[in-house]
Amino acid sequence: MEEENKLKDEPIVQFKSISDVVALQVKNPDIEEPLAEISGYDLRVSFNFKYLKSLQDIEVASSAIGDLFKKMMLEELLGKRKTE
Repeated sequence: MEEENKLKDEPIVQFKSISDVVALQVKNPDIEEPLAEISGYDLRVSFNFKYLKSLQDIEVASSAIGDLFKKMMLEELLGKRKTE
């Protein structure tokens, strides 16, 4: 119930359809074609540097992010194959 009230009082934010969108791409360097894109309005990326203090910490976090995206790609790929 309290969560529903928070959503009712939630402010409305408006964005410009082109200039306010943030897009990050990973491209294949051989063919210069995008392999993946992350995009959206008010895209926020934050890192908890309280725990990311060394190169090893950053490599572990990067690997975990890679695993997260690998899971998302496989789920989407397998979902599309089920409907074909």
